[in-house]
Amino acid sequence: MKKLLGFLTSIVVTGSTASAVVACGGEDSTSINQGKTNATTDFKLTDIVKVKNAGTDINQLILSAAIKEGRLKDDISLNILDITDQKNNEYPTANGQKRDGYLVLTFRDDPLIRYTGVITIRFTIVKEATFDITQEVNLGSEYFDVTEYQYNSGQGLDIFIWERVLEKGLEKDAPTDKSAYDFSKITFPPENKLANTSWVLKCNDNANKPGVTYSGEITVTFNWVWYQADIEVSLPAVNNVPNFEQAIWSAVKDKMDGVNNFKFSDQYQNYDIAWEQIKEPSFGDSTSFNILAKPKPNQGDFSLIHIIGKINKDAIAMPTDSIGPIEIEITLKDKSNIDQIINEIWNKTLVLLNDYNLPLLPDFNIFNISSWKTDILNNWPELGLWQTFTLKAINNNSDRRFRGDLTVNVKLLSLGFFERINLTERLNLSVDEIKDQEKVLDKLWSILINEQEWKNAQVSNDRSKYDINYDDIQKAINRSNLLDLPVDYDAVIISKPEANIEKDVEVRLTGVLKVIK
Repeated sequence: MKKLLGFLTSIVVTGSTASAVVACGGEDSTSINQGKTNATTDFKLTDIVKVKNAGTDINQLILSAAIKEGRLKDDISLNILDITDQKNNEYPTANGQKRDGYLVLTFRDDPLIRYTGVITIRFTIVKEATFDITQEVNLGSEYFDVTEYQYNSGQGLDIFIWERVLEKGLEKDAPTDKSAYDFSKITFPPENKLANTSWVLKCNDNANKPGVTYSGEITVTFNWVWYQADIEVSLPAVNNVPNFEQAIWSAVKDKMDGVNNFKFSDQYQNYDIAWEQIKEPSFGDSTSFNILAKPKPNQGDFSLIHIIGKINKDAIAMPTDSIGPIEIEITLKDKSNIDQIINEIWNKTLVLLNDYNLPLLPDFNIFNISSWKTDILNNWPELGLWQTFTLKAINNNSDRRFRGDLTVNVKLLSLGFFERINLTERLNLSVDEIKDQEKVLDKLWSILINEQEWKNAQVSNDRSKYDINYDDIQKAINRSNLLDLPVDYDAVIISKPEANIEKDVEVRLTGVLKVIK
């Protein structure tokens, strides 16, 4: 009967098709009927109508919600309306249970009311309730090994603990979705120590649903432990260190010895380890690594280990004793090219270094040898003699692969012939020959190269390669010519610097000459 009355009333008072005027908040001249605004409209509330208390005026709550959403003007109230139809506009009986309904409101036929028509408000109503889910959950005496979660910066640990919580069970109809709780930042206990902790998980807005609000917190108490080995490994200066993995594993064993509750296998083959992430450093260098050693299935009940390590590889040490002696044969012309001598010394040094079984030979430029040129010149031997001395190569530490200085013993051998030769054959010169210096020198040279001492020297017989001091010979010729007697003479024969000969020569020549008249 109420529905029929509302329908008939709607027909009588409308007389117009305008139904959205009230919702838009304006008046259209076409909706005016005998001085009244047609406010007929039919809509559904966007928001759910929430009821907290049993004494709440449900109809007023619904109308206020419509005005708040802008569906009706704020001067419309229940004082000018009659309820002509309704469904579920009453206090819900169950917490959080949603019910759909409608409310039909008809404007009263009163000259003082400026509206006419029927308002139909459709709604969903729910009884709002708040639940305090505060409780404690103790996960028992078992110690959880959380090494893998610590290695992964805590990722996944919240899921692991929450699963244990659900296994224990929650009370007070607490939400079981993990997202309903705020997991505080995870702070791990010190490594290698059994510890007890409590996590306070506060309920957040994600737990709420229409009409139901949760509050409170869950305190989760449990035991945990994680294992970590911080190690430093020193490797010898050799290529491809043998038993590289075992050297690392031995360091882990030494570090973890005596740790409570830790189960360790001496065999690294019983673990899954990303060895490819561990790089052997070059000589004199170091590398770092951060890996997880995870026991292989069916290999034994062993603990996980987070390994943080540093690997140092020794630099190649230069020999502490002196290298050599290195023999270098020289001539006078080599004085103008000391760099060539230095290169020869270095090349021979590298050959001798091979005897020390070094894994790698150093480059010349990693040493400071600025003093070598002066040292070589200061120790230049006289013709036909040798000089032994020490050269120091100072490591300038520009290449970390090598450490230490080099000491090289050098023996410079002068490929020279220095001798005093007394010619046994007299130099006889005619009056015509003494006028020609070349003829005199030819005869002198012929006598010299037949001397046994000259032959033993194994030097060049080409006179053009030598300078002969003729001044003293000329003086002797003059005296012999004047006195008509044999006289002694001296001469100095020196090889020319530009001459391409294997030995430098300096001969102090003495003899007797006679000008034959």
